[in-house]
Amino acid sequence: MVVNTYTPNALSAMRLDKYLAGGWFRSAYMLYRNQGICIDGDVDEIVNIRYNLKKYKFKKRFEKILRKYNARFKVFVRPFSNNAEKEALFQQQKFKFKGFIFNDLEGFLYANLPQKEKIANIFNTYEVAVYENHRLVALSLMDIGKNSIASLLGLYDMQYPKLSLGLYTMLIEINFAKNEDKKWYYPGYIMKHNTSFDYKLTLGDPQWIQYYDWNTKRWKQWRDRSLKDFKLIDTYKAKTAEIAQLLTAQGVRFRKRLYPFFSFGYSMMGYDKPIFLEIISTISHQLQDPQLVLAIDYSPQQNVFTLQLLRQIYHIELIGMEYSQDIAENPIYCLAYLDYERVFCRSPHIQEVLRTLQEVLSGSQL
Repeated sequence: MVVNTYTPNALSAMRLDKYLAGGWFRSAYMLYRNQGICIDGDVDEIVNIRYNLKKYKFKKRFEKILRKYNARFKVFVRPFSNNAEKEALFQQQKFKFKGFIFNDLEGFLYANLPQKEKIANIFNTYEVAVYENHRLVALSLMDIGKNSIASLLGLYDMQYPKLSLGLYTMLIEINFAKNEDKKWYYPGYIMKHNTSFDYKLTLGDPQWIQYYDWNTKRWKQWRDRSLKDFKLIDTYKAKTAEIAQLLTAQGVRFRKRLYPFFSFGYSMMGYDKPIFLEIISTISHQLQDPQLVLAIDYSPQQNVFTLQLLRQIYHIELIGMEYSQDIAENPIYCLAYLDYERVFCRSPHIQEVLRTLQEVLSGSQL
């Protein structure tokens, strides 16, 4: 799986273009790219998309929205500066976000680091601020490159739920980008199966949309929802289901767990799989440390099954962030930092791993 992080000390507009074109997106003060995500009690594959603005034309209904809303609202497109009114919009809407949620807008952009003034100068961040009279009713943020624009966040006043102000600010972003003669508009990512972010696909004709193929490291023309190039997470899930079926047949009790911190294993150290099966059958007394987890997983990259002992080092308390409700209240998620304690068996043959599991459960492998 591709998982990369990069913390720039400086970032020119041309370099931002290059990173965006390589499947990266911004996360607070870092650039980040990842093929998978744990969301809604499942694992899904990330699909980066972008619009070719040289071909882009507004749909008639979008032109109508722009004319109608431009007559009603006053819009400012300008370098971002935060204030209490913008923070209030963030607080209104952050309950709708999923995953790891920053406590405030400052954190979303700068992770509330003391040197945030320096970080603010790394990214050329603009805002679309929409006012009705003197009231801020919508806000979106975008980073400006030399030849591209990356949309970061859209917020709107919850007292205007039926006006599609999130769509409106994205249309303003696109219009701004076209007027600035940019070629690419990056609205972020969608997912292969989960449709939560599919509204990004409705901004224009599919012929103007491209998606990033992790295998070829090239952008391809969007065609349909099948996304046949994206097989990694489906393989994880299919092999995990195969293991589960065999464990059930052998009478071994287990539960499926999702590990949303799997990227730590790439950027630091520790366990690096998004999904595993935790064995909860009667275990030898030598393994009955509550901090130990006996787990089986599958790695598509190496095509191997692994039986291992993982250690829960500590429960991860997010600094300046919180868990969304779907993570905090769903027991399928493992929210402890996991590291490898011992590998019992690693093999491309699941039956070999299962034989070793029986030996471990009986205590003969310890």
